[in-house]
Amino acid sequence: MSAVGYPTETFGSAGEFLRAAPTSNAACIVVDVGLGNTSGLELVRQLSASGLRFPVIFISSAEDEAIRRQATELGCIAFLRKPFPADRLVEAVKKATGSAFH
Repeated sequence: MSAVGYPTETFGSAGEFLRAAPTSNAACIVVDVGLGNTSGLELVRQLSASGLRFPVIFISSAEDEAIRRQATELGCIAFLRKPFPADRLVEAVKKATGSAFH
């Protein structure tokens, strides 16, 4: 994303992002459904429960309609199944941010 002009930040875990989120200037978040000890879905639920809302793009290697439905119910902007072409992610970020940085 930085290669096409979007500022980016990465986090090593869901907990790390949850701690940083209250002061984050993120225009959107791109999160994998599978995050090790938690899920991307649970991360977004926790953010929401804390009153924090970010446009969300979920990515996943699984084709699971139940997970896609949950992501949609959480208000995701896009659900991208890996592998996906880079331009699909760029388009999803443009949609999520209203092209705020590009």
